[in-house]
Amino acid sequence: QAAEFALALAPQSGDPALVARMHRSVARTLLAEGRLAEADASLAKAAELYRGLQLRTELANCHWMRGYVYAQNGELERAEAEMREALHMLSAARATLYSSQLTVELADVLHRRGRSEEAAELLRDVLGGLS
Repeated sequence: QAAEFALALAPQSGDPALVARMHRSVARTLLAEGRLAEADASLAKAAELYRGLQLRTELANCHWMRGYVYAQNGELERAEAEMREALHMLSAARATLYSSQLTVELADVLHRRGRSEEAAELLRDVLGGLS
């Protein structure tokens, strides 16, 4: 109910960054309820706003979340594409901790796609970076 109320109020805000954050929060709520298509729609809107504002780290997080949504829905090719885009953006921003967390999720997607050796290599890189 709160998510739907927030979406109804979004057009009244003049702050696109605030609206984008709201869409990401709504997406989390929708994900928790298993409403994947609606969560994806909110994430797409947030990504569009962040792209316009040139907020790359926030945009990367939207790609990451969309990848997660696709992975949960069994759309592993799309999940991989979104996660790789997010990883590229986070690596460029030198967001090491986020990059490591995302790499673990990407490795899971690759393993589920039957590319276990590539997944293992990613995980070895993460472990090497932690030591």
